[in-house]
Amino acid sequence: MSFPLAPSSSSSHPSSGATQGRRTQPQAGTRPPTFCKMDEYILDVCPSYTPLTRKEVEDCLREEGATDETMQSHLDGYNRLADAKMGVPGSVRVIGVKPRPDDTNVYTVPINGTDLAIRMWEGGMDFYSQFCLDFFDTRQRIAVNCPQGFSIHPAASSMPDVSNMRGVTVMPNVFSMPGAVMPGASYMPGTFSTPGTFSMRGALPSWEKAFGMNNIPPGHEKWSVPAGSHLSVVKDGRALVTFAVPLTQGQRNMMAGVVQPTLGYGR
Repeated sequence: MSFPLAPSSSSSHPSSGATQGRRTQPQAGTRPPTFCKMDEYILDVCPSYTPLTRKEVEDCLREEGATDETMQSHLDGYNRLADAKMGVPGSVRVIGVKPRPDDTNVYTVPINGTDLAIRMWEGGMDFYSQFCLDFFDTRQRIAVNCPQGFSIHPAASSMPDVSNMRGVTVMPNVFSMPGAVMPGASYMPGTFSTPGTFSMRGALPSWEKAFGMNNIPPGHEKWSVPAGSHLSVVKDGRALVTFAVPLTQGQRNMMAGVVQPTLGYGR
């Protein structure tokens, strides 16, 4: 039996039972019904978000021990928790949302010999000094998942050069431990502080692949990478293009006050 949860106070009742059991994309200019406070707060900062259906909210509450008789009290407690955690202005951070068609804060890099481009946007990840990116079909003007045979790799210029390091390396002040010694160190000065440095090799997994998704909805796949890094789009083992990820606005502001050195002693 399904407990008759009422929509949250700011929402209207769904027009049909289908809305209660299956998620549907909201129509432009309309606010979809919500059945818990958490979804209300998310919609306030991310209008394109598709809220949980009534059944999905019920299922979540049942996993927390709710029964038909206690469903409303569990929902009330869940809503109070959402008010406490998400009711403070600025407490909700939305990450990974793809750009709208009219969004101008987007960077693109064409992929040689194809109708594809790499698209980059902050997507809330600037807080972590990162950018989101995806594949974009320039003819259809839509995002696409990673095409067959393609992959994204850190470029050589973004990798610490440790090929000549052997044995033990002394790293003064790394992690605030003066003179720390690490056997077989794979560390180069600046690795932990230079924007865009990777400490891994190989193809970068998308968010969806990292979460174990096998059937990714078309156009949903995305990656996040350090701002300032250099990446290569590889197809069948050959790099088609190597490009730089932009710096975030915060990094650009910080770098604006940094004096660059000059070669030699000057006058």
